[in-house]
Amino acid sequence: ARSAVRLKARMARDNEWMAKASALLAMEKLELADEEILHRDAVDLKFKVIEMPRAAMAYTACHRQNVKDVNVLLWAVFHADGRTISLIPRSKWNIGCNESAMKAAAKIRFEPATKGGKPVTTISGLEYAFSSQ
Repeated sequence: ARSAVRLKARMARDNEWMAKASALLAMEKLELADEEILHRDAVDLKFKVIEMPRAAMAYTACHRQNVKDVNVLLWAVFHADGRTISLIPRSKWNIGCNESAMKAAAKIRFEPATKGGKPVTTISGLEYAFSSQ
């Protein structure tokens, strides 16, 4: 993963691997710091989204390839300190759409989940929809 992050992304496929490698590095940092990542169902109180930015309409690049509507699925790690630290694409890579969804998801403002009254780091799925209408 470290080597992939150092490489300069030149094509859309490279962007996909860069996103995955960056996410793995962020998760490795948590592991090295002995921080536990809990599934959203393993907490007492789930994280609460305060603001979920809309993804910029990457219509041209995304819809040139996909004439239909596109849903982008992501795994997101929401840190106990209120940062979205890792975004992993779960759906097929769509040029423009995935990048736009990941940029928006990185700006999500939220209250962290809690377990035993303390903020905890959680992983949860996100979905961004791009419509051709």
